[in-house]
Amino acid sequence: MRYATILIMTVLLVALATGVPARTLEVHDALNLERIDSFSIAPDEVWVAYTRARPFAAERTYQEDMGGSGWARSDIWVLRPGTEKPRNLTHGESDGSGWFMPRWSPDGRYLTFASTRGTEGARLYIWDSHLDETRMLSTMSIDPMSTRWLHDDSLVAVALGNDEPWSWLAPNRMAGQAAARQWQQHWDLGKATASVVSSGQKAPSLDTRRQDALVIVQADGKMRKVGSGVQLRVAGLAPDRRNVAFVYAKNVVRLDPAQPLPFRFRQSQYDMTVGVLDPASGRVAAFPDTVQDEDEPTIAWS
Repeated sequence: MRYATILIMTVLLVALATGVPARTLEVHDALNLERIDSFSIAPDEVWVAYTRARPFAAERTYQEDMGGSGWARSDIWVLRPGTEKPRNLTHGESDGSGWFMPRWSPDGRYLTFASTRGTEGARLYIWDSHLDETRMLSTMSIDPMSTRWLHDDSLVAVALGNDEPWSWLAPNRMAGQAAARQWQQHWDLGKATASVVSSGQKAPSLDTRRQDALVIVQADGKMRKVGSGVQLRVAGLAPDRRNVAFVYAKNVVRLDPAQPLPFRFRQSQYDMTVGVLDPASGRVAAFPDTVQDEDEPTIAWS
C-alpha cells in the first residue's frame, strides 16, 4: 500500500509538472505496471544485472506471484553503464517463464540466475559476459536461495531430491495438488487418507523424507555431490570462501499429546542443526549434538 501511494503521488506530480491533464487511475493502469525487484553489480563494476517484472496485462496465463515477488513473470536485464541501453537476456514473455535471483561470479565474468522455463520448479542458468552466451547450467531442480559462488568458475548449490519443484515458487498450487491426490485416493480406494487409530505409534523418521544434495557446480556444467540431507539449505559463505555453512534436519519433531504445540513446530516440523563444508576437500564437519533448535538468520561468519 505504501509503494502504491508513492507511485500515485509521483504520477500526479509528473503530470502537474509536464502539464498533462490529470485523469482517473484505472484498472488497466495497475495491470500495466512494471517494477524492478532487485539488482546486482558485478564485482569488477562493468555490468549491472537486475530483475524486471513484466506487467500482468502482458501475460497469457496467470501464475502464482511467489509470495508477492513477481518472479513468476520477471526477466533478467543487464546494463553496461554509460555504453549501451539495458538488454533483456531472457525474454520470458515468449513462453510465460520467470527469471530471477541474479548472482555474479567473483571475477564478474559469469552471471547465474534461476528460471521456471519448462518446469514447475527452478533450473539454474548461466550467462557468460565475455562470450555473450546464455545456457542451462543444471538440469536438476534447485533451491535458488541456496546458491553461492565459491570461486571464479565454481559455485555451491542445493539440488532438490527426486527433482521436486522448489516449494517456495508456488506453495498454494502445490498444496492444492497434494489435496487433490489425497481426495482421489479416498475416492478410488474408498478408505480414509489418515487413521487416528495408528497415529502416534511410530517415531517419525527422516528416512522417508526427501533427501536434498549439496553440490558444487562448475561453470562448464560439471557437478560434484559433496553432501546430502533433509531440508538442506546454504546459510552463508565465509569471507575467505574456504568454508560454507549450511543447515539440515537433525530429526523430525515428535509431538507430545499432553503438551502444547511447541513454537518451533509452527516454523518447521524438524529439529535443525548446522554443518560446515570445506569445498576444496569436500569434507563436512557436523556440529556437536549439543547444538539444537538453530535459528538460521542468526548464522554469521566473522
